[in-house]
Amino acid sequence: VYKKVLVILYNVANFYKEYQQEDDSKFKKSDNLMDKWIISLTEELNETVQKNLEGYNTIKACKAIRKYVEDLSTWYLRNSRDRLNEGDEKARKTLRYVLEKAIRIMAPVIPFVTENIYRDINNDSSVHLENWPEPNPKSIDKDLISQMEHVREIVSIALRKRDQNQMGLKWPLSKVEVASEHKIPESLKDIIKQEINVKKFIEKDYKENLEVEL
Repeated sequence: VYKKVLVILYNVANFYKEYQQEDDSKFKKSDNLMDKWIISLTEELNETVQKNLEGYNTIKACKAIRKYVEDLSTWYLRNSRDRLNEGDEKARKTLRYVLEKAIRIMAPVIPFVTENIYRDINNDSSVHLENWPEPNPKSIDKDLISQMEHVREIVSIALRKRDQNQMGLKWPLSKVEVASEHKIPESLKDIIKQEINVKKFIEKDYKENLEVEL
């Protein structure tokens, strides 16, 4: 838990602090796909944790928190790092919004770490004096969440094949061919190409089982 949740939470918070600006709390919705995805995930976390804590099921609540922290760090932050480095305001404000909301959601089960992070980004105010955040179901895009899971599965298979064939990630490949039962939106193909470092994405005929060829 310390390594896979608490350390990662601190790392995300410290990363945000490097870019923090005074008006970050004035959040505006972003059109960026990664931003929409992490907001959907955060609102879904809000619903899941609230439902399980109200039913005294701390195990399911904590399981959802653990997965969310991993998704926030290993997928959203990794894919948004360049935007943040380039001073993208929407990326910065989205990160602030989801980090602060997630901290409030986690506060009942991770009281001290969340207090420390919240005070750090909010000039010493306490997370435990805040109201419980209300979930916003309208901001949950179930289709996007499902599509992103599919994208991550493709990336995972492709990276495994690179590793098996001893092809370092810095070595660009000409193309990736993907056959699956789900059509991949054009907007998500760029993420796949970037993650596995290929020049072309080719969608093959429909297949019930996912097939990825480099």
